[in-house]
Amino acid sequence: MLAATAVLPFGTAYAGATSTSLSASSARSAFGQPLTFSAVVTGGGPTGTVTIRKDGRTLGSGILEFLSTASSISTGGTHTCAVTASGGARCWGSNSFGKLGVGPAGDQTTPVPVSGLSSGVAAIAAGTNHTCALTEGGAVLCWGANGFGELGDGTTIDRNVPVAVRGLSGGVKAIAAGGYHSCAVLTTGAVRCWGRNVYGAIGDGTTTDRHGPVAVAGLADIQAVTTGLFHSCAMTDTGAASCWGSNSRGQIGDGTTTDRYRPVPVSGLSSGVADIVAGRGHTCAVTGTGAARCWGYNNMGQIGDGTTTERHAPVLVSGLTSGVTAVTGGDYHSCAVIGNGDARCWGYNGVGNLGDGTIVNRETPVAVSPGASGAVDIVAGSNHTCALTKTGAARCWGYNNAGQIGDGTITDRETPVAVDGYAAAGLLVSAGASFSTSALAAGTYAITARYAGDAGNDASVSSALTQVVDKGRTRTKLRIKPKRPRVGTTARMTVRVKARAPAAGKPVGKVVVKDGRKKLGKFKVRKGKASVRLRGLSAGRHKIKVVYQGNRNWKKSAGRKKLTVR
Repeated sequence: MLAATAVLPFGTAYAGATSTSLSASSARSAFGQPLTFSAVVTGGGPTGTVTIRKDGRTLGSGILEFLSTASSISTGGTHTCAVTASGGARCWGSNSFGKLGVGPAGDQTTPVPVSGLSSGVAAIAAGTNHTCALTEGGAVLCWGANGFGELGDGTTIDRNVPVAVRGLSGGVKAIAAGGYHSCAVLTTGAVRCWGRNVYGAIGDGTTTDRHGPVAVAGLADIQAVTTGLFHSCAMTDTGAASCWGSNSRGQIGDGTTTDRYRPVPVSGLSSGVADIVAGRGHTCAVTGTGAARCWGYNNMGQIGDGTTTERHAPVLVSGLTSGVTAVTGGDYHSCAVIGNGDARCWGYNGVGNLGDGTIVNRETPVAVSPGASGAVDIVAGSNHTCALTKTGAARCWGYNNAGQIGDGTITDRETPVAVDGYAAAGLLVSAGASFSTSALAAGTYAITARYAGDAGNDASVSSALTQVVDKGRTRTKLRIKPKRPRVGTTARMTVRVKARAPAAGKPVGKVVVKDGRKKLGKFKVRKGKASVRLRGLSAGRHKIKVVYQGNRNWKKSAGRKKLTVR
């Protein structure tokens, strides 16, 4: 509903210009350990490929795909906000409580600049009556209604221009704004929330309102956070979903209707979640297989399973079992984007929220008018909906009493219409590409990502990422047959040199074999294995020692075996 997850800042982008960032699955790895390098290009809908380079030489490449979780548009109760391609924040619609961030002005039916945020904005999140922005430096600013401390500045004074959130001047990678509370994900993976806490939406184990950020209990390695009216949810790096707060309609998804003051796991979503969004009293998620699942309040069919039956645990949305890339939830309606850029919506449609040209409620998904085709993300406000296209265009539809559609009118729209000034482009759009390898030799490298550009976007290169690959640890074992050879016979010894996790692969090189202090020889190791013949051993006890000597990529190790020759 009120704000989907916002995202890590990727750097300044201007019209035509792009910025490229690069991250690795691990800053330090062992030889043979799989590594994934992920590049994000931010601009006006960048397409094409990204080349990953190691010390200036090409390592591999990946094809860009648009990121639905990197949306630059957010819908609130009766207002909408967006981040432009130049990094500025703009809002339109109702300005009650100052939620447009333009001072004491009235409602705005077309986008207007947010005071003091003409550049440097990475993401924006609109709540019911307040708004927050994330800067490229990882700081959070909020404005609008503050009766419950939802602006996080330590007061309950409404603000009509942005103010700094206390204690969050940096180190934040994602934000969300809900009904009367807000949340942020730190770069450490921890979560902070603030604002109204009557049902536990802050997640600190209490129902005490918080006028500044406090830690959500028990959360770590969080990638994204989302906020509904009185509940919140988060998703870990591995795709595990948890929720907390009001659960009167089952919106927490744990199979109960018991309010939760601390995060609890969502039933059946312990891994593989790709996106999660909280609506007013329901929640939806996209799984790693591209299926949409929803749970909670279903009075208008917003769960999308063909019923109006309340669901206390996730259920599949009818017809959306694969191919979904993004999902959103409003007050009583929900929407999704399919991989081909088409949009689907379901639930309440009394003011055209679903965008199908009617005002008929739908208990299963229906296609949004082609006016929203090419969508990479979709966001639902209380009763209006907006889509961001791959070119950076914005289309909105539904309730428009205060100009939240952004087309210069206050006329409700039953099909998508262009937002004034953003009919073809102009909003920030990000695309990502990944390249995986396990072939880096041990050493220290400078890794960069280079975007070649396209017809509408300039080339750009990321800052260098230092990647350290350590030698892989090994374990050497030996087996001798027969176990008690006779004097004058030959014993066969098999030496196996294995990688120790997280290193992977089959070591090569040489092993030195000793009988006590006597060196018996040096033998080649191929694919982690060496075969040795033990000849001329005298009767009695022998202490056989095998030393794998290691090489550039593998560390030394040794194995021992006692042998009795009869």
